[in-house]
Amino acid sequence: YYHSVGVYSSIATAKFSVNILGPNNVYLLHVDFRPFNDVVVLNNYVSGWQTEIRPALSRSKFTDGAMFKVCITVAVNGYYVYLNGEKLSRTFPHRVALSSADIVSLHGGS
Repeated sequence: YYHSVGVYSSIATAKFSVNILGPNNVYLLHVDFRPFNDVVVLNNYVSGWQTEIRPALSRSKFTDGAMFKVCITVAVNGYYVYLNGEKLSRTFPHRVALSSADIVSLHGGS
C-alpha cells in the first residue's frame, strides 16, 4: 500500500506521475495524471511503453489550491489506484512480476 498527499495548483501542476519501478528502468506501474484534460493514464515500460489503460477522471477531483490524496493498493489481480478516496474505474493488471519492485517515485507537479 502506498499513498501520497499533495496540493493541486492548476498553474504549477499541469501533469504529474506516480511510478513503481524495478531494475533497469522497468516501470511496473506508471500512473500519469493529466488534470488539465481530465485524463489518467496507467501503463508500464519494459523495453518500450505497453498498451495504455485510461480510466475516466472527473476534473472535480482536482480543485485549484486544494489537497488531494493518491493511494495505490497492490492486490493479487493488479493495482488499484484511488484518488481522494475513490477507486479509479479500472484496475491495472500485473504485467511484470511485483517481486522486482524496488522504488516508488513521483515526477512533475510542484
